[in-house]
Amino acid sequence: MKCRMAPTTSSHDSTQENSSHRVDNQRMTDIKVLLPETWPERKLDIQYGDEEVLCLCDSQKVGRRGSIQGFQEYKELIGSQTPTALEPLLKAARTIVVSTNECEQAFSSMNDILTAKRNSLAVSRLSNLIFLKCNGPPLEQMSPQSYVRSWLAKGRRSADETACEAPSHPNTADPKTCWSLF
Repeated sequence: MKCRMAPTTSSHDSTQENSSHRVDNQRMTDIKVLLPETWPERKLDIQYGDEEVLCLCDSQKVGRRGSIQGFQEYKELIGSQTPTALEPLLKAARTIVVSTNECEQAFSSMNDILTAKRNSLAVSRLSNLIFLKCNGPPLEQMSPQSYVRSWLAKGRRSADETACEAPSHPNTADPKTCWSLF
């Protein structure tokens, strides 16, 4: 129980970062083998890139045999066509996340939108607001006039209105009457 509550290593441990960095660098090296423009200009060795393709197959959970056969055919075609057997590996390689930047930006946007005062937004509304904040036009390019007109046309208050409606039933009950119940 103690080891779960008090971890012995920091999440920013330099050995973890170095290890992760090495894995990322190796994965990028493996992926470069799939790009014909990175191949040596001289005639390719028959086994060129096979080891890297096998590493990619293992890390991306793609069939090894078909990928190797597809890669060998790909080398014979000098990358002019993509063999069907190689397509699953290429698709998996294209989906590897290079950075967590977009995810971090979305969480940061969520923290900006969902505050202590504004914490009762529905998940769908919050999701839409995050999407707009991350992917919407810059404020300089946005033209809010049509949105403001539609808001006011629905009978809603404008931002410069200061008077609020009085409550329909004034609260005249004395709160002290129920204190004895506690």
